Amino acid sequence: NGQALAKLTTGTYFILPLRPGLHSFTAKSEPELKDHLTLKIDPGETYYVESVMTHGLVLGAAELTPSDKARFDAISGELKPAEVRTADNRR
Repeated sequence: NGQALAKLTTGTYFILPLRPGLHSFTAKSEPELKDHLTLKIDPGETYYVESVMTHGLVLGAAELTPSDKARFDAISGELKPAEVRTADNRR
């Protein structure tokens, strides 16, 4: 719906419960640098998405890629929860 869900910085993550169905996500590091990912969410499943900063000539861009529980478990000790934007604090 175009609403910001969270602001991810290096070393952060967030959890987002979703209803089953198709969901599209956009990561942007600058207004003109965006990456999109669409996932089909099935009931009772957990999905992992990793955001990685790629290096460009001048600016880095966020890249969204599917991930898995093993990858999250391997790095989760180094991560901190990001502030999730609720309906009350979305801008």
